[in-house]
Amino acid sequence: MTTALMVLMVFLLGYGIYFLCTHLEKEEKDAKKAAQKDENGWSEILPGYLGRTIEVVVKDPMFGIGVIHSQKGVLRDLDDQWLEMVCEEKKKKIIKIIRLDQISGVKEIL
Repeated sequence: MTTALMVLMVFLLGYGIYFLCTHLEKEEKDAKKAAQKDENGWSEILPGYLGRTIEVVVKDPMFGIGVIHSQKGVLRDLDDQWLEMVCEEKKKKIIKIIRLDQISGVKEIL
């Protein structure tokens, strides 16, 4: 009798661990899908800002193009993965290209 209970307990413990692992994997997949929806959201919002002066706030610093936290400029071009901005730095016009998945916020400057 105790052997049967012991086997049942081990089976239930194994099933509980299996259920927990599959549940966590499902949550990770859902989080990835939500992140993809956020990335695609910018491609739907930004066309309304074409030709306007905006400030783009980035998630991580991009030292290669000189963007630490945010960048101000005129939104010139946009596709499903990238945006192109014309920025004025030291009385020169510079074109900067930023990936949409690196954007955390956008503000229009009037």
